Amino acid sequence: MKRKLLLVAQNLDDMILDDSSILKKYFEVDILIIKSGSEMLAKMGELIRKIRKADLCFVWFATSYAFFTTLFAKLFGKPTALVVGGYDVVKVPEISYGLAAHPIKRVFPIFALQWADAILPFSKDSEKQMLNNFDVEKEKVRTVYLGVNPVAL
Repeated sequence: MKRKLLLVAQNLDDMILDDSSILKKYFEVDILIIKSGSEMLAKMGELIRKIRKADLCFVWFATSYAFFTTLFAKLFGKPTALVVGGYDVVKVPEISYGLAAHPIKRVFPIFALQWADAILPFSKDSEKQMLNNFDVEKEKVRTVYLGVNPVAL
């Protein structure tokens, strides 16, 4: 019997769709798409129900839905893996870009990164940006490049 994995993301872009296909080989995958902060609030009950049924939560990007997913997963004793690497972990104050540059929204990645059991930046630059902008336990971090087959390495 396959273990249950909850995949939470903002959309099913190619890279996330690829992940779901790979994960389906090993897990029974339930996908929850949350496109905005207001949708996060509307889907809070559904998120909690799905987390309670899951054995593992796999979240793409450290935004509001990652904050709530990692929070509730911790409360219910469920492990979480968090993929990061872009707007969610960068800080470019000159153009007000990145959650790390936002005085209020930066709370989402701050706590999601703290509460996640595994953090998977998708490049060394993303890892560097994350470590520069947030207090992260380095032993939880493992860079996993997009589009690289680790079996072939």
